[in-house]
Amino acid sequence: MIVPYKDNWEETEARMRAWWERKIIKRIPMAIHVGKGKKVNLPKATDAETLYCDGDFLKRELKIRFDNSYFVAETIPNYSFMFGYAFPGVFMGQTPVMDMKTVWFKHSEELLESMPLDFNTENKLWRKLMKLESELLEVSMQGLPVFIQPMDVISMILGAEKTCFELIERPELIKSCRDRLTVTFKKMYEEAYSLTAKKYDGSTCWLPVWSPGKYFPLQCDFSCMISEDMFEEFVVPELEDLTNFLDNSIYHLDGVNALHHLPRLLKFKKINAIQWVPGAGKPEGMYWKEVFKQILESGKGVYASIPAGEVEEAVKTLPREGLWIDTSVGTLEEANELIKIAEKYN
Repeated sequence: MIVPYKDNWEETEARMRAWWERKIIKRIPMAIHVGKGKKVNLPKATDAETLYCDGDFLKRELKIRFDNSYFVAETIPNYSFMFGYAFPGVFMGQTPVMDMKTVWFKHSEELLESMPLDFNTENKLWRKLMKLESELLEVSMQGLPVFIQPMDVISMILGAEKTCFELIERPELIKSCRDRLTVTFKKMYEEAYSLTAKKYDGSTCWLPVWSPGKYFPLQCDFSCMISEDMFEEFVVPELEDLTNFLDNSIYHLDGVNALHHLPRLLKFKKINAIQWVPGAGKPEGMYWKEVFKQILESGKGVYASIPAGEVEEAVKTLPREGLWIDTSVGTLEEANELIKIAEKYN
């Protein structure tokens, strides 16, 4: 397979395949983000519609970004659509709100039981998203859109506080909506995947790992609001369904208030790896060494964001089978030095 902007794709693919199986080829996989050091003038969007939904604008921006980046080690050129963040909320009859920073929904006063929840392949916004995906595939490999999983969609539409009350007062309604949205999520994924797979084997997403077959990063940010028992009752069935649907998955564990769910996540047979993100304002990198070790020693992989200055400590002291490091440097020389460090600790 030929991937534009990625000269070492064959080596990258082999190392990624090995990582999913907790094997190592010469060194651990690394995404090392490094620009070419040139001053570039990216096109400026004047409104959110252009920023998220204009194929010509996005293609121009991506070409400039990719032309001015080195894709060393396992760094891959991909883009995942923030516009995808509107789904499957769009199929609940909600209109997404877009600004220059993000996409979200205003909390709805509509009753959950009266909302449509099923996939409609002819929905105008959905067709626009699929058109964008197709257009950006002309530039290079693209990630699947950033779809939100069912319990997070419910929380986004109702608001976290109202969702918490509904879990107690109408748990069966929440479960029914969750299950229908899970079916919708899988149908969305299937159509998007069938589109990208026509040009590039396998799949990638906003968390830029390539996988053979169907891959997606799973998450439930709402889980920071609930106990382990409620996580078991309301979130675990969703994760079991989606991990059985996918060939490979990484769980995006976001925030110290969700860390109490880690022991349960480690029991999932079909979650391949965990990405631990401590949250804004919290220490980063090897401060969380013991969390990384707990995950790796459980038999799962870790996608770890590590400052460049801590990479040697990470590859020297953490279990290396299943370890993936994501970092940034300022020059190609620095990137090559990190690759040498990783090879030293094979």
